[in-house]
Amino acid sequence: MEKLFFKNWKIRTKLLVSFTTLILLFLIVIIQSNTTLNDISNKKIPLLTANDNVNESMLLMRKQEKDFLLRERQNETFFKEGKSEYIDNFNKSYSTLKSNVSILLKSNDIKNKKELVHDLNKILIESKIYHDTFLQVVDKTKERGFKDYGIEGELRTAIHSIENSITNKDHIILMLEARRSEKDYFLRHDLQYVDKVNTIITSFKKSLSSSKNENEIKLLDEYDNKFNAIVTIEKEIGLTEADGLNGKYRDAIHKLEPLIQDIHTNIMKMTRNHTNSMLKMMVIVSFIEIVIAFMFALIISKLITNPIIAVNSMLQDIAEGEGDLTRQLQSNTKDEVGTLSKWFNKFTGNIKHIIGLVQTHSNTIAISSNELAKATEHANSKIESIASEMSTITDGLQNSASIIEEATASIDELANGALLVCEESMIATDNSKEVLNAANYGATKLKDVANAMGYIEHSSEKTYDMMKELKESSIKINEIANLITAISGQTNLLSLNANIEAARAGEHGKGFAVVAQEVKQLAEQSKQSADDITVLIKSIEDKIEATYLSIEKEKQLVVQGVEKVNETDIEFKNILQLIEKTVTRIAVISEASNHQSLIAKEMATAMSDISNTTQESASSSQSINLSIQDQVSAFEEIGASIDELSNIAAQLQDQTNRFKTKS
Repeated sequence: MEKLFFKNWKIRTKLLVSFTTLILLFLIVIIQSNTTLNDISNKKIPLLTANDNVNESMLLMRKQEKDFLLRERQNETFFKEGKSEYIDNFNKSYSTLKSNVSILLKSNDIKNKKELVHDLNKILIESKIYHDTFLQVVDKTKERGFKDYGIEGELRTAIHSIENSITNKDHIILMLEARRSEKDYFLRHDLQYVDKVNTIITSFKKSLSSSKNENEIKLLDEYDNKFNAIVTIEKEIGLTEADGLNGKYRDAIHKLEPLIQDIHTNIMKMTRNHTNSMLKMMVIVSFIEIVIAFMFALIISKLITNPIIAVNSMLQDIAEGEGDLTRQLQSNTKDEVGTLSKWFNKFTGNIKHIIGLVQTHSNTIAISSNELAKATEHANSKIESIASEMSTITDGLQNSASIIEEATASIDELANGALLVCEESMIATDNSKEVLNAANYGATKLKDVANAMGYIEHSSEKTYDMMKELKESSIKINEIANLITAISGQTNLLSLNANIEAARAGEHGKGFAVVAQEVKQLAEQSKQSADDITVLIKSIEDKIEATYLSIEKEKQLVVQGVEKVNETDIEFKNILQLIEKTVTRIAVISEASNHQSLIAKEMATAMSDISNTTQESASSSQSINLSIQDQVSAFEEIGASIDELSNIAAQLQDQTNRFKTKS
């Protein structure tokens, strides 16, 4: 029943159903693709973004941590204002890390992964430990101070107070020894120097107690307390990377970094696998829909084409086969093909009746036309004999006139062509002269360019030599700055020895101690100035090197430009010679064309006179031949009509005999 139902559909309905089905399948593919893309856009991409942000935030925290440790611990502005842009950025990066971890924990794809949830929560815990511990390091660093700020500033004040208060040579030596051990500790962070400082301070206090210098003892206690306070803070921070707060936050970092890397890799892998699964599903569904569409299209096409193939076979048999008009098309469908079969059967019935009548009458026409053609052919042969002689005479005169006319036309055309060539040659001569003038002007300007390029080449060579000298001078200045730095270091060491010797000299060495202190300050200033000069010279060397390379490249380009200009000047000279030769040749062509045009006009006049005489003779012979031609034409028309009628009758017989009209 279903098959018959499909067969009875109209072709228009079948096509509409086919296209509607294809559109529905296409819409299903679009909806599925849109769903997949929305899932990737709204879930997977934010997940990957948050995953990358966690990794990036951790890297930024490490960067800001190292920037603080490298720059702010010796930055007086930080200790004065108590603020640091690195710490602000460190806190922002930590907030970003926490918020992105929270986004990952809220993702439905991760909620079902207990291991990932555990690792993410561990990241929150370890990152908080890292964050809080590092901020404790920052606070301790701020408390410790630098130069005139914090506990170190108080220590420096206490040192200056003691140095200004004591006058005894032995006390000054003890103070210098304590300062030396103090500086050794700050340089090496070795606790043995702390013990040395405390031992020296104890000895110093005993010496002061015997002389009852209570003010100096009080100042010495202040110095000792501040020094030990700094040592305590540095112990809390950590004298090495594995101790104290340093070790604590570095331990948290060593746990965090592989954990973040593993989570980043796992989330990327999970997202990629999920996305690939969705794409595979989309490909499978699309393939199934394509197969369904193909099968449906195949069924509909067969329902449409099978009846048409049957009709086509019948028509081909009638057109190329035996022409059996007694056969009928069989079709049990109600579509357009069934209607076509019905009307085609009726059409072949009418044709069968007409073919039968034509077969009967074509035989009679063929016999009559053959007898009439024989009589007409005999009468026509006599008249054609007379007409043939007159035609021969007339054709000879007309051929002569035609040949003369063609020759005249050719000569006229030749004259016009020669005149045109002459005019164009004159124009070409003028244009060539203008081109020659322009080329001469271009050659002059090219010489100016060549001179300018030579000047540029000379100037670039001078600049190149000057930059080379500057580069050598900067190297010498840098060597001098290094020498100054070395001298300032030796001078600083000499001033320290002078202080020790002045302390040993007692009252006689005070003036020497002041001079030694001034020498020390001068040496430090010289070292700082030498360092500034070194940095400045390095910057100048970099700029000179860049300028040196640029000028060297420019010099090469200028040399290439000079070579190209010289080559172009040679080519311009060749062009000028060719243009001058071309102008001369065009002038010769123009003169020859003008002479050829005059000769062709004279030949055209003579040929025109001959043509007029020939035309008059041909007109006389044509008037005689016209009457004979009229008779010949009349008989030819009658004969042609009879032949055509005979051919038609024969063709009708041949064509109608092909068809079968009787069963």
